[in-house]
Amino acid sequence: MAALGLLSQSAQAYRPFATEDAGVAGLGIFQTEVSWDSYTWKNGDSDQVFLLVAPIYGPTTDLELSAEMPYVTHTIAGGPTTKGLGDVNLVAKYVLAWEKYDTKDALLTLKGYVKLNSGSYDQGLGRGDTEYVLAPVLTKIINESLTVHAQLGYVWVANKQDPNLRNFGFLGFAADYAITEPFHVVAEYTQNQHPDQGLADQKLGLVGFTYAVNKDFMIDATYKQGIGPTSPTSGIGIGVAIQF
Repeated sequence: MAALGLLSQSAQAYRPFATEDAGVAGLGIFQTEVSWDSYTWKNGDSDQVFLLVAPIYGPTTDLELSAEMPYVTHTIAGGPTTKGLGDVNLVAKYVLAWEKYDTKDALLTLKGYVKLNSGSYDQGLGRGDTEYVLAPVLTKIINESLTVHAQLGYVWVANKQDPNLRNFGFLGFAADYAITEPFHVVAEYTQNQHPDQGLADQKLGLVGFTYAVNKDFMIDATYKQGIGPTSPTSGIGIGVAIQF
């Protein structure tokens, strides 16, 4: 279950980050995100996650709601492969402070979500628990090219099938740099306490790019590198974000 310790930790931020941004969709706006991520682990196991984030909707100017539905393929080294629905996240974000309200640039947002026990624990598709998560999120526009994001959160674990599971904290830092108007390079560092008691923190670095085909359609590609014995050795990802 090492993979799910990292893969299920954080509800997805705007592509391609796990670190959340303070922005919200906006009043009456619908968005969706679709992505595919692949991870390999030091013991030879591998995981692939096809993630649909839909709908992302702004019922008010300050509030955003979304649901994240992962389809997980879990392969044990030299053993069987299982496939199916993973643990679904029900997510809400609320803006606490605006940097520029007229341009809808949020500065500080509170994000909360519930991770449901929807993935099969026996097949390695879910963690076998329900989780309640809160995380304050900060986004700062440094200049016209550079924007940075930071989050610090905590997970409360309930209804656990594995007695070794514990409450745990997580953090993330991300940077988005515009080379040109449509083409951005991105970098990120995330870390979380391992959900299993007594295991070392999981750490992951990310580099990649995003490209805005137009104002309503963006694509991304990333490479991920794990740090430490309980993190994935590496990973790759591609995705799209669409606004309606």
